[in-house]
Amino acid sequence: MAKDSLLFLSPVLPNANGSGREKRAHQWLMLLSQKYTVQWLVITYSQELADAAQLLPHTQAVLLQYPRWKRWAQLLQTVLSFLVGPVKGAFLLEWMPLRQPQKDALRPIYQDQDFAKILAFRLYISEYAFFLQQLTNTPLVELDLDDIESSTFLKTSRILLKGKLYKKAFLKFVASRQFRLFENQYLKKFDKVYLCSREDRKLLEQRLPAATGAVFPNRMYGKTNSFGKPDQVQRLLFVGSLDHYPNEEAVRWFIEQVLIPLREQDRKWELQVVGYGASEKLEEHLVNQPGVLFSGPVPDLGPVYAQAGIVVAPLHAGGGTKLKVLEAMWHGRPVVATQEAAYGLGIATGTHYLLAETPAEYIQQCVKLATDSVVYSQIIAAAAKVAKEKFSYHAEHLPEIWE
Repeated sequence: MAKDSLLFLSPVLPNANGSGREKRAHQWLMLLSQKYTVQWLVITYSQELADAAQLLPHTQAVLLQYPRWKRWAQLLQTVLSFLVGPVKGAFLLEWMPLRQPQKDALRPIYQDQDFAKILAFRLYISEYAFFLQQLTNTPLVELDLDDIESSTFLKTSRILLKGKLYKKAFLKFVASRQFRLFENQYLKKFDKVYLCSREDRKLLEQRLPAATGAVFPNRMYGKTNSFGKPDQVQRLLFVGSLDHYPNEEAVRWFIEQVLIPLREQDRKWELQVVGYGASEKLEEHLVNQPGVLFSGPVPDLGPVYAQAGIVVAPLHAGGGTKLKVLEAMWHGRPVVATQEAAYGLGIATGTHYLLAETPAEYIQQCVKLATDSVVYSQIIAAAAKVAKEKFSYHAEHLPEIWE
């Protein structure tokens, strides 16, 4: 029996070993493919990504060419929208505008196709979802929101302001306000809105009772690893996309407030930083910092986790559930994390990870794991168990997304 077709709209291609968005997109693809023939439409500003998409089966791409000057001009429309409500075509950070050239490109590809459902991967491609729904007469259109983006942008704006990055802080604040307006406008129109945690679904229901929320948690691909306790238990590890400011802020804070005091006690303490997207300024800072091993992007995280003793996640802002915490649990390494980093995962401090907010707490928890083998082993065992049972693609309790 032939499967129904589903159209997936996304700013990225699925990749189980890629960025957070790429991993979540891969999770969706693997699950949806069990029931549907999935067609993928990539909407991007990147020529390289558009070219890569065209080489894949069942995949199309829309390349957005939107002059920078025009984006800045439309910032005025955004300011106006704060006063009078959403303004069509207003500038938005990360928004994927639907213009006539894109409509003309999409019509001959999709106008004669039938889909059981359209799933939009992020709010900022909503215009495409509803245009294609009308074009194809698709009965259902759903959205993977992952997290409440207006809240995420607002938290990021605050730490940018704290870091005296005023221009970036202002733009993130503008994006936060604008996304809040568009959340109010669009979310109630989707047949279902997926978020990665119960906490975010509850927040959605409080803000927009008319929206239908569902939880689609982030999960890990493959099998859990058990490396055993490493020889260098005092090697700390941070993994994250370094072009995302909350990650950069977390690394800088940890080095200044935690690593330096730890190394004053014992020079064996060191921090390995892994991730793509570091600016030249950040890379120079990390390379020249005593006790910091900057690796940049790596093709396989397995060996990195195998060599690490403790994973740290000192995040003070962000959105959704943090894959860096799940990855550490998946690879059998204990995590010291802030409440922000463990948000939405439903894991227990002292059982699945150790909580730390202040520099003193971070130092205390890192030293505890390095010196207490019993605590170290207990945290790893409990975290590995919950990772396998709750956060695996093949977890016993899979999300019910078909209703």
